[in-house]
Amino acid sequence: MNVPTCNDDFGSLIKYFFREYLPTHKGVSVNTIKSYRDTFKLFLSWILKNKQCKSIDVGKIKPMDILNFLKFLEESRLNSAQTRNVRLAAIKVFFSMCYVKRATDKRELEAILFIPMKRFNKPLIDFFDHDDVLRVFSAVDRSNLAGVRDYLILNLLYDTGMRASEICGLRIQNFDSINETLEILGKGNRWRKIRIWPRTNQLLIDYVNNWRSVPKHLYKDHLLISHRREALTRFGIHKICGKYLKKAKIKKQLSNTKRSSAHSWRHTAAVNMLRMGLSIQEIKVRLGHANSDTTAKYLNLDLSIKRERVAEFIRFTEALLPVKASAESLAWQASDEVLRYLETL
Repeated sequence: MNVPTCNDDFGSLIKYFFREYLPTHKGVSVNTIKSYRDTFKLFLSWILKNKQCKSIDVGKIKPMDILNFLKFLEESRLNSAQTRNVRLAAIKVFFSMCYVKRATDKRELEAILFIPMKRFNKPLIDFFDHDDVLRVFSAVDRSNLAGVRDYLILNLLYDTGMRASEICGLRIQNFDSINETLEILGKGNRWRKIRIWPRTNQLLIDYVNNWRSVPKHLYKDHLLISHRREALTRFGIHKICGKYLKKAKIKKQLSNTKRSSAHSWRHTAAVNMLRMGLSIQEIKVRLGHANSDTTAKYLNLDLSIKRERVAEFIRFTEALLPVKASAESLAWQASDEVLRYLETL
């Protein structure tokens, strides 16, 4: 992909955005910065090609350009609505920064910030029954280093529900074998500390003491090491999960479910936590969700979950609601004309 050329002003804004605004002022994670980088490589290349210009001026980018780019993502690149929304979110963050730094062009910038996210049907998520989990575990050859490490990764996923990126980010110092705990750095640079199962704890001890490769100096603190003596990547984690799902011949429970090799393990762990009787709040903390609405989706996955789990969630969410406003504060007035119009809808 050709590197887009920008005028001095736009180039300085882009550099400020990635070098200072995102890491310093917003404090976003490295993974978020990489996602934003990929968005702007696509967006700026598309702008140069479709506007047929040799350089880019922030003041000449119009809301319609953004909408056409989003259309291009869906129709030409066959991106999903979710991916389209991720790209739009990155673009909005950049132009919200421009809104602060640029006194001019604020009218156009405001219009860009009002471009809506696209609604979409959320597919059912894929998870594995306990028998499927045992079949996957049995498919791992634990007689060699790679097998021992892969078996540990699968057990970590089933126990903790960690994201692939979180497993890659684990450091030796994050593991406390005495207290059987892990410290996990999750989305939004939020730390959480969770207790792991004794079995998982023992597998970690065995791996660290007997099987872990001597890593290259740059990766000496990473807990899980690849065959190249480097830190594992998210792609590597997904590849490992996919390998054993295929080997164990684990099929989807429903044809329209969405399977992501590593993330399906996260869903499986969440369902298992519900079956074990953990509360919604405990699962929320264990999975590192920012809010309980994300955790609530798992209530739809397993019909064997007891009714009190749902009732407990309802009580929990009701406790978060603000105090009911008085009747006077809720009063509003509307003209007869407006009311008649609403009746026609």
